[in-house]
Amino acid sequence: MSTVFETVPLHLEAEPGIPHLRNQNDCDAAKVLVEQLLTMVKGDDGHPLGGMLDVLLQSVNQFERQYYRFAETEAKDRLSFLMEMGRLSVDDLSGVADMAELKAVLEGSRPVSAQLAMRLGQFFRAKPELFLK
Repeated sequence: MSTVFETVPLHLEAEPGIPHLRNQNDCDAAKVLVEQLLTMVKGDDGHPLGGMLDVLLQSVNQFERQYYRFAETEAKDRLSFLMEMGRLSVDDLSGVADMAELKAVLEGSRPVSAQLAMRLGQFFRAKPELFLK
């Protein structure tokens, strides 16, 4: 029986320690694994699979920066994308932010504060700058 771990191609020809995703199929397969890992790790910094999640997120980020203009989107769209990728609802982020604040950010009626960017960065294992304009 094949597991999702066996279906993600990891090509170590890019930066040392960061698997290189060669094409959109590689990236899509890595995203499937990221979704599963996000469900298992759920923001636990000490989780044994946290390192694997970090490496895969870096690989996906590297691929998408190269082929897509993610940085040109608004912070609310980047947050929405990460939530969708992890199949997360606003309720799933209740420990990260006030629900009203989070909903206002996602609606675009409120910018992401520096403190919220820090908390979102910790939760998604991303740089806080990702959530700022």
